[in-house]
This record gives sequence, C-alpha cells and structure tokens, in this order.
Amino acid sequence: MRKIKKITDFGRISWIEALERAVLAMNLSFYRAIGTSPYILRFGTSYMTQVDSEFASQVDQATKNERLAKRDKIFCKYKKSIVKGTRDIKDNFSVGESTYIYKKPQKGKFK
Repeated sequence: MRKIKKITDFGRISWIEALERAVLAMNLSFYRAIGTSPYILRFGTSYMTQVDSEFASQVDQATKNERLAKRDKIFCKYKKSIVKGTRDIKDNFSVGESTYIYKKPQKGKFK
C-alpha cells in the first residue's frame, strides 16, 4: 500500500493511473524468502522494458525446475537463519531421574 501512495505522489496522481506501475514495482521487487522477484519466479525471465529491447540487454533465462529448486534452496537457508539458536527441551522425565533446575538471579526489590 505504501508503494501505491509513493507512486501516486501521495494522492496527487489518480491511483487508477498508477496501479499498473505499483503492481509492476511489487512484482519486480526482490524477495529474500524466494531469492528472486515474483515476476522472474512466475515467468522465468526478467521484465523487458522498451529501453532493454532497444539496447539488447542480457536477460536471465532459467527453466521452471531450476527456478523452483533455487527457491527451495534459498528458502531453507532463510528458515535456518530465522530458527537459528532454538533447542528442543526434554519435558518427559521419569520418576527419580536427576535433573538440574536453573533459576534466574533475582533483580530489583526481591533480591
């Protein structure tokens, strides 16, 4: 929604005129979780503007399977970076089993 506000110059331009530009801006934005833009993931090629076609810019081409494999690999790496540092805690102790109890040091009034 912020992109539409920015593209419409905060209400000075009609949002209907700017909607196509806003959708294109969203589709071409890089998304860290999928490692590419939604446009490239869906169509398998970079967006070609009129300037690109006139100057014969190089376009990244990849098959759908390659793109999906790359997305899965990047997403796994992304999930690991988020979940980093979590540990499983054993909570099913049997009777008589030795355990350690950690208590945080008291702060403030109850010290």
